[in-house]
Amino acid sequence: MSDKRVIEYCRESRDDNGEYSERIETQRDILVDFCNNHNLTNIIEIVMDDNVSGTKFDRLNDIVEKIKNKAVDVLVFKDASRLGRNLLESLKFVELANEYGVEILFESEKYSEEFFPLFAWFNEQRAREDSNKIRRVMQHKMENGELVIKSIYGYKKVGNSLVVDPDTAPIVKRIFEMYINGKGTREIATLLNYENIPTPSEHHKLKNVSNIWIQQQVYRIINNSVYTGDMIYRKTQKKSFKSKTATTTPLSQRIVVENHHEAIISKEMFAQAQSVKSQFKQKTTKKLSIFSGLIECGRCGRPLVMKRRKRYGNYYECIKYHQEGTIKQHIKSNYGCISHRISEKNIVDIILQYLNFIVQSKSLGERAVNEDSDNIKNSINLYQKEISKLEGIIEKIYDDRLNGLIDEKLYQKKSKEYNERIEKLKTELEDTKQMLSEEKIDVEQINNIVCKINEDDIDNFKLKQIFRKMIYFLPNEITQEHKKKYYIPDSYYEKLKNGGMYILRRYN
Repeated sequence: MSDKRVIEYCRESRDDNGEYSERIETQRDILVDFCNNHNLTNIIEIVMDDNVSGTKFDRLNDIVEKIKNKAVDVLVFKDASRLGRNLLESLKFVELANEYGVEILFESEKYSEEFFPLFAWFNEQRAREDSNKIRRVMQHKMENGELVIKSIYGYKKVGNSLVVDPDTAPIVKRIFEMYINGKGTREIATLLNYENIPTPSEHHKLKNVSNIWIQQQVYRIINNSVYTGDMIYRKTQKKSFKSKTATTTPLSQRIVVENHHEAIISKEMFAQAQSVKSQFKQKTTKKLSIFSGLIECGRCGRPLVMKRRKRYGNYYECIKYHQEGTIKQHIKSNYGCISHRISEKNIVDIILQYLNFIVQSKSLGERAVNEDSDNIKNSINLYQKEISKLEGIIEKIYDDRLNGLIDEKLYQKKSKEYNERIEKLKTELEDTKQMLSEEKIDVEQINNIVCKINEDDIDNFKLKQIFRKMIYFLPNEITQEHKKKYYIPDSYYEKLKNGGMYILRRYN
C-alpha cells in the first residue's frame, strides 16, 4: 500500500453539452476504484464540483494551496477535460504541480507532459464550440419569443410564459404610482419595509435572501421595461466564454420582443417614471473620494460613503442608514442604522493628530503596535487550533465511512459542513497573518504624507499605504465583540466608549 497523499478531483458541468451524462457520484466511484487498483489508498480528500464550468480555475484554489504547502503527493482526474477547459490556466496548473513534485494521473488516459498542451488546446476548443452552440440556440429562442430567464418580481413563470402574479403585480404598479407622484426611491423602500412587504428575493425564496427593501431594488423595478409587456434580451454580454466580465450591449444588438407578455403598467406610465428619473439625476464626479473604502460604521459594519452637500460640505455617512433610514424596531430587527455622520474636515484632523502623535512619540506608537501584535498572535494560535480540531474530526468520519460505520450520504453532508467551516477559518487566519507580515512604514514616509495632507495633496491610494480601515463609533456603541474583532487594546477600548475613530494600522 502506498502512503502517498492522494486527492481525487471530480467535476461535472452542464456546459459540456451532453458530453458527460454520468452522475458525479459515478465519477467519484470510478476514481476510488482506480486508486485502489493502483495501491493509492491514502486518499486525503475527494473534491466534488458539481455543475462547475471547466473554464473557471478559481475552483482549484484550495488544491493549489495544498500543492504549495506540500500537503498532497498525487492528483487524480478522470481525464484532462475534468481538470479544465482553459489552455493557459491548465498549463499553469500543471507547471505548478511539476514544480512541487506532485504527480498527476488520469483514469481514462495516460498523462503525458509532452502531449498535455495539445489535449488542453482541444479541450478549450471544445468549450468554445459548446459556448457558441449554446449562444446560437439561446438567440434563436429569444428571437422567437421563448422565455429564457427566471421569473421576475410581479410575474410568475408558467411553462414558457410570464403570467401576472396577483400577489406582487399590485406592489409593482404601486411603486410606479408613488414614484410618479413625487415619492423618492428611499421613501418608497421605507414604506414597503414599514408595511412588512416581502422583498423580491424573499418572495422568490432565493438562497441569499435580503429581507430589507433598499433604494436599488426600487430603482431596478422603475427602470425595468419588462413591466410594459415588452421583453429585452442581451442587455449585457460576456467578453468571451472564459471571462466573467460582462459588458453593456449596444441598443442595436439587443433583442426586443414587443407584447411578449401581459403588461402590469402602461408604456405611458413607464415613460412618465423615466421622465421623473431624469429630472432627479445628479451629476457625478469620477474622482475617487479621499476615504473611499477606509471608514466603517461601528454599529453595522457597513462602509461610510461620501455625500456632497453645499450646506454641509463633504461628509461621510453610514450607507445602511442612507439606504434604509433610521432604526425602526417595529419594522424588522435588522432594519436601518444610525447616521454616523462625520465631516471630511474632521476626519482629516483626526488623521493629522494621529500621524503627528506617531512621529513625535515613536516609542509610544511602537508600544501600541506591540500590544496589537500580541493580540493578533493569540488570535492566530486560536485559529490554528480550531482548524486542526476540525481536520481531526473529518479524518475520523472518513475512517468511519471506510469501516462502514456511517453511510456515504451522511459522510458527504458532514464533511461538507466541516470543510466549509475550515475554509472560513483559513480565510480569517490568512487575513490575520497578513497583519503581521505587512511592511513597516517609517517615520520619514509618515512625515511625507502629513505634508501632503497639509498641502491638500493627499489621495485614497496614499492613505491606504498607512491604514487598513478606520472604525467610527458613536458613544456607548463599542462592545467586547468589537474589541476582539479589531484587536483593540484595553487603553483604546476605554476611550472609545465615549465615541471616536479607531484606526487599524498597516504597519508593524
